[in-house]
Amino acid sequence: MEPDPVVAEVRAIREQLAARLGFRIHDIVIEAQRQDAVGDRKVVRLQPRRPIAVGVVTQEPEQSDAADSR
Repeated sequence: MEPDPVVAEVRAIREQLAARLGFRIHDIVIEAQRQDAVGDRKVVRLQPRRPIAVGVVTQEPEQSDAADSR
């Protein structure tokens, strides 16, 4: 599989940022938050979606009267 140049570029930038900050995760997070705060990109927050139950029985099946008549 051929490497994706965009992924390679993002990873290189990430590595440079981490190296510049001494690979300290706390400092990396602070820097990312700082860049987000001064950036001009609009943050879109959508309402959370309700999960859809798949394969879940919502009602107990009715018992037949045949078992009771023995």
